[in-house]
Amino acid sequence: MVGNLIKYICGYTEYNVFCPTSAPFYLIKMLGNCADLLSIGTVNGQYVGFTCKRKYDAQVLECIEKCGCEIISKQQKGIFLLFSKAYSRIGMVIGAIICCALIYMSSLFIWEIRLVGNENLDDAEILNTLNYLGFYEGCLKSKINLDKLHNDFLLCEKRVSWIAVNIKGNIAYVETSMRDFPPDKIDKSARNNIVAAHDGIIVRVDAYEGGKLVKEGEVVSKGQLLISAFFDTKDNNVFFTNSRGSVIAKTVRNFEVKVNKNKTSIDFTGTKKEKKSLIILGKEIPLGLFVHPDYDNYIKQVSKENIVVLGVKLPIKLKKTIYHEVKYTEQTQTYKQARKQ
Repeated sequence: MVGNLIKYICGYTEYNVFCPTSAPFYLIKMLGNCADLLSIGTVNGQYVGFTCKRKYDAQVLECIEKCGCEIISKQQKGIFLLFSKAYSRIGMVIGAIICCALIYMSSLFIWEIRLVGNENLDDAEILNTLNYLGFYEGCLKSKINLDKLHNDFLLCEKRVSWIAVNIKGNIAYVETSMRDFPPDKIDKSARNNIVAAHDGIIVRVDAYEGGKLVKEGEVVSKGQLLISAFFDTKDNNVFFTNSRGSVIAKTVRNFEVKVNKNKTSIDFTGTKKEKKSLIILGKEIPLGLFVHPDYDNYIKQVSKENIVVLGVKLPIKLKKTIYHEVKYTEQTQTYKQARKQ
């Protein structure tokens, strides 16, 4: 096995030769003196096959010519053929090396951040906080200290009680849990009254502590005492405590709404310009030359989507930015239109 491996590394040549005028054994004898034959194949009449080291090809060809023989087939084998083929396709080799280097380099970065379990906070708020702490799409995985990132995030965002960042390959999964804030503590040692916050008609009164001073169906005004800290006991004594309870009433609220009679309408002219760019590891690379819109007023529409090849979502996003030209028109609303609004 070791001999075959050495033979493959050094390279060898397989010959099939036809000897019309001389016996094949005469050719084999000449080759034994000038070349190092590795093996001799079947000798069948005037045909012979043999194998020699690649470095003796010149001597073998000279002996075959002297004996007047004809080469039927010649096949070179060995690892050197791989290098010779690669050298003839140097562009493909360089491209393959660059591709492997890019794949390795891209594996060192975070391609995408996915938020999991976030229901109450805006995704943009979480991503902005992570970006402020140095964790973003395109950052090096080797520079990320997850324990420090978790602690710093909780210090920055008081509404979150727990965060976990799990990195799988080049995708980071961020899971958060909202904090449950306890209700405000009631100072039971204080002595307070419960008064009406608005005018209204009493629907229900539940006095847990203190004296109930109003009944259902009674009309009360703002500031009127509803539950008093003083209440009479059965033996005609007055007890002083902290009033506690709930009062439900029907109230009437007045709201004032101001509507601007000068209204600005937006009309699209139909003229638009489109800009495309690739986002790779958080870096934006424009596609083609883009001239900024020459019209003064426009609305910008931005969309991003991952590029999918053969069902595989690549860490490359195609960003489209469309600039729609608009015209602003000032209009004055009538009193009826403003009131309807």
